[in-house]
Amino acid sequence: MEPKPSYQELVEINRRLEAENKEMQWLREKEQIPETEPYAPFYGDVTELNTQRTILDSVGKKNLQDLTSELMDLLETSVAIYEANGDYAYGNFNSDWCRLMDSSSRKLCNTKDNKKALNSDKWLCHYCCWNDSAKPAIISKKPTDIDCVGGIKLYAEPIFCGNEVIGTISIGYGNPPKDKAALRELSKKFSIDFQLLKANSEKYNPRPDFIIQIAKKRLKSIAKIIGEIVARKQTEQSLKEKNREINIQNDEIAVQNEEIRAQNEEIRAQNEEIEVQNEEYHQLNEELRHTNKNLHNAKEEIRRKGEIN
Repeated sequence: MEPKPSYQELVEINRRLEAENKEMQWLREKEQIPETEPYAPFYGDVTELNTQRTILDSVGKKNLQDLTSELMDLLETSVAIYEANGDYAYGNFNSDWCRLMDSSSRKLCNTKDNKKALNSDKWLCHYCCWNDSAKPAIISKKPTDIDCVGGIKLYAEPIFCGNEVIGTISIGYGNPPKDKAALRELSKKFSIDFQLLKANSEKYNPRPDFIIQIAKKRLKSIAKIIGEIVARKQTEQSLKEKNREINIQNDEIAVQNEEIRAQNEEIRAQNEEIEVQNEEYHQLNEELRHTNKNLHNAKEEIRRKGEIN
């Protein structure tokens, strides 16, 4: 028989349950998700630097936003969609925590040039999300699940188009740290005021594990949908290209047919001319034959007269 918990242990268990209950109180009270305008970071839209554009052009920014909106309603953290070369196809920061960490680490780059900032390891949030999470998922063709430099966690799913990985979709998840030592370390690393960091940490509503697991499954479905959209677009583009080639070939054939028709017309005219010449030749032959006959008759007449004389 297991020993009964002591009074002190019961008090501790009760205290922990009350704390967990208090943390999840917001979830029970939340009736609906408010409509909000998409967040626009101070540094602008990094998808404008996208040079590969496989996902961005095939799916479209608005569709990527719609696909990920429910995911962000669940987690209220961050989402990033990368092309295979690391260019951003889409990105959004939903929580005040993620917005603060991202904007603060962007300022560490000390440049207005987003291209330079993206290539800098000082943009800590971008560097970690791409180099430690998304890029390994592309290389391994498997999901990655890591600790984020910003104090939460990152989960990335590769996006397949057929057997080819064309990019990744990554989400931040988990609760920001509340431990003072961890917050002070982040405050120093990101150059953020400790009290501001602490306030943003406490502002985030924690998610139970089952919601996080649902979000990860949803992420896999979104990655599959994006891959299927890209595949369809590529098929459509291939068909358009084939049709364009066929139209070009048809135009070339039409030109060749017109040339052949013109050549046939020229040959017909030549044949008619030859027929006319043949007719004239035939008439000349008839005249010559008639002349030869008359000449022969004349010779015969002269010969007979000579014999008579």
